[in-house]
Amino acid sequence: MKILSICVPTFNQPDEVFRLLESISTQVSSDIEVIVHDGSYSEDTKIVVEKYKKLMDIKYINLPGREVDYALVELIEFSSGKYVWWIGDDDIAPNSIERILGILKKYSNLSFIYIDPQMAETSLFHMNMPHERFFTSKNELLEKAGTALGFISSCLFNKNDLGEDGLNEAREYIGTLFVNLFIVLNVISNNEDLYYMNGPTVICYPNTIKVLKEQHINDDGSITNTAFEVFGINFKNIVMHFSSFYEKKVIRRVIKKS
Repeated sequence: MKILSICVPTFNQPDEVFRLLESISTQVSSDIEVIVHDGSYSEDTKIVVEKYKKLMDIKYINLPGREVDYALVELIEFSSGKYVWWIGDDDIAPNSIERILGILKKYSNLSFIYIDPQMAETSLFHMNMPHERFFTSKNELLEKAGTALGFISSCLFNKNDLGEDGLNEAREYIGTLFVNLFIVLNVISNNEDLYYMNGPTVICYPNTIKVLKEQHINDDGSITNTAFEVFGINFKNIVMHFSSFYEKKVIRRVIKKS
């Protein structure tokens, strides 16, 4: 059994997949598998992945038209590792995997690691705590991370801690663009061994933020704002699903901030 499955959802971004795989190609050991879930209709990404088959245990799955929520659930199902780490195709992970493996081997009962990402060409981190450590509680993790728990590259979890019905419950949130947040909160809410890994570990080139923030005026005059729907409405609904596990004041502050 592998210790870690690095799971990459992608859609029509072969150059970004190349950049990511290049950043990890010399770091992947026999304890690790890499799975690329491709929703595109071309073979461009497949060609990229094929180049790395001699360097690492890498699997390529092509399901054309598959949306990201489906991909994130299916990547868990396809994985064989004890731990799952989703990583966005527009991110890179230089010099981080040996460090991650070291943490996983040192603390064998970990449920979740929050991997603090750095925004490319900046000194900005999501959480920016000075040292690696265990979170004092799930309340501290939720309050410090907030909507950043929806950033897939920050979230590494023990898939056995999802519980028997975890993935089935998660499927109800496919279409929210936040099925990953439901899965992560399921793990965090039901377990205590929660760890913070400070950066730099993952460097992010978020090319989806602008798309999310764009407002679209529809033919009937209504406005579609995906960012508001995802980070406002959907975030609130998912957090409230798990609200009984947290202090009420923490839930209030996190939702207000989002």
